[in-house]
Amino acid sequence: MKNKAFLSIALAAVLATTQFSCKKDEQKTAPTVPPTSTFIMDMSDFNGTSKSDAATHLHYLWAVANVSIWNTILTVNLAVPVASFREAFNHQAVYDPATESWVWSYNVVVGSDTYLAELHGSYVGDGVEWKMYVTRSGSFDDFVWYTGESNLAGTEGSWILKNDPANNQDFIKITWHKDNNGIADIKYENVLVTSSNKGTYILYGINNDADFNAYYNIFYSTNSNLTEIKWHRTNQNGRIKDPAHYSDSNWHCWDGTHSDIVCE
Repeated sequence: MKNKAFLSIALAAVLATTQFSCKKDEQKTAPTVPPTSTFIMDMSDFNGTSKSDAATHLHYLWAVANVSIWNTILTVNLAVPVASFREAFNHQAVYDPATESWVWSYNVVVGSDTYLAELHGSYVGDGVEWKMYVTRSGSFDDFVWYTGESNLAGTEGSWILKNDPANNQDFIKITWHKDNNGIADIKYENVLVTSSNKGTYILYGINNDADFNAYYNIFYSTNSNLTEIKWHRTNQNGRIKDPAHYSDSNWHCWDGTHSDIVCE
């Protein structure tokens, strides 16, 4: 019995030492912040460039119109969280034993306003939990503008963005996936409970398809309409399917100059 008791105590001591050692190792190295592509959707191929001969670019311009709605949300409504996330990569993290988290702390300027941003990353299980605290002197302190989680492999995760300090409600949920073969996707979904557009989303993905290596799926909850856009990021040819707009379920295509063409 004494031997069994001794073995139990010894085993417990070894496990405690191992857990402490692992925790110490985690504390020595800051977690890797997920890349900007997991937070900021690429909309550069549909940036609203005007066409002098718009009548011959109808399909591409309709794709631009759909993407531009989300681009406005990103650049206007979410300007502060986007800027605060981008700036994190220019700074080094410092470990805070009080919160058991790594902290990236810095100022970020948006328009004429300066904000103090503090991104916290904490190891939890087989992943990392993230929190962004934002302070604007004289307006609000330590507002948690967004939270997130990512796995240690850096292949998937999510973010929840609040509306703003005056309306502290979940606004946009971001989910993302990526691998080492150039395949990735990111989805923005409106989760604001008071919004008539709750459930509306845009999904952007890239793949290795020879004809169309990028796509958007844009779903509108108000009329349950799904707009599908596919294009080649280098050649710039593409196609769009939008039942509500075209009154059919056919693809409508454009060539590398964004001119309307008959789909092959």
